[in-house]
Amino acid sequence: MQSLLVDGGRKLNGTVRISGSKNAVLPMLAATVLFKEPCCIRGCPKLTDVDAAIDILKYLGAEIQWYDGDLMVDPRSIRKWDIPDSLTRRMRGSVFFAGALMARFGKCRLVQPGGCPLGKRPINFHVDGLTALGARQDSDDPGVYLGEISGTEIMLPYPSVGATENLILAGVGASGETVIRNAAKEPEIECLCDFLRAGGCCISGDGSEIVRIKGGLPSGADMQMIPDRMEAATFACAAASAGGDVIIEHVNTAHLETVLQVLERAGCRIDRFEHTIRLRSDRLHSPGTIITAPYPGFPTDAQAPMMAALLRAQGTTTIYETVFSDRMHHISAFVEMGAKIELNKNSAYIHGVSELHGGAVTAQDLRGGAAMVIAALAANGTTTIHGLNHIQRGYEDFTLKLCALGAKVQKA
Repeated sequence: MQSLLVDGGRKLNGTVRISGSKNAVLPMLAATVLFKEPCCIRGCPKLTDVDAAIDILKYLGAEIQWYDGDLMVDPRSIRKWDIPDSLTRRMRGSVFFAGALMARFGKCRLVQPGGCPLGKRPINFHVDGLTALGARQDSDDPGVYLGEISGTEIMLPYPSVGATENLILAGVGASGETVIRNAAKEPEIECLCDFLRAGGCCISGDGSEIVRIKGGLPSGADMQMIPDRMEAATFACAAASAGGDVIIEHVNTAHLETVLQVLERAGCRIDRFEHTIRLRSDRLHSPGTIITAPYPGFPTDAQAPMMAALLRAQGTTTIYETVFSDRMHHISAFVEMGAKIELNKNSAYIHGVSELHGGAVTAQDLRGGAAMVIAALAANGTTTIHGLNHIQRGYEDFTLKLCALGAKVQKA
């Protein structure tokens, strides 16, 4: 198991460029199953989760080529629809292939996918939505869903990002019109819809609570990835934690606003430009209470990085995690490093300490692993972070980018 060694106590200075969005590209890769012609995803990040999605596409029969950071997918030779469990369990995003395969072939295999251990992450919203469209379980294999799907109206009990994306993909292949109510509004959903519209699909309402899809498979598409707002949030939190003066390029500041507002309340000075932010940080104080919520609220994916940034902030910060039931595994690592945190179910009370110290900790999930790096940057001494594989699922060239800002980080 690879690890990271972080020598803390160095301020960060310089410029970092954000990669394409992990959370946007995974449903887009599943969407390529629907296309009649080749498509290009420009600025596709090279991540282990992307590798897992590519392996699924290759298994299905797609041809894949990389060209200087752009990913070409030719889906015309796709003939298979039954993805092996060994591939679906490699990442949470494998569930998106269910909607796409149902739309193209009228059948799919839907099993509990892999991913980070964040508590209960049922796929019942996905199953219920596909069932409403006309899919039914195979009597011989409950994991297989069959049937000709047709448009209908679906009310999601919760604005689930994954279920919204999966049902959009299924709706593209359904006859008639599909209406998704209480849909999630995340920017990654808009990116997926832009990709499908580039291929000729008729989709409206993305970014709002009601999304409408008129059935019809897309032809080809050429799409530039949106920047990864969670990577940008992570580097902003890293700069806040370690201190310094960092310019973050290739960002959409509107997508980051709730994170930036919290950092400003904590004492960071932030300048916003069209596609760039500049963050300067010295001594932080508590920004008060943070509550995670669906977009445009404070993102759950930024909860752990923000907590890491505030471990030395003067005063007490309260963080309520409302999206996932078990997303605070990182707290034990922070305490090992000298943090003072009280945990009551999904509420964390962070009492700022004057200093942190290095140690040996283990990442159990993607954002928690990145948060441990953020804490280590501000700690005295060396921190060993085991479980680098979790971090590599969602951050492209993470070590190189940190080193370019003056951090001392190396793989071990």
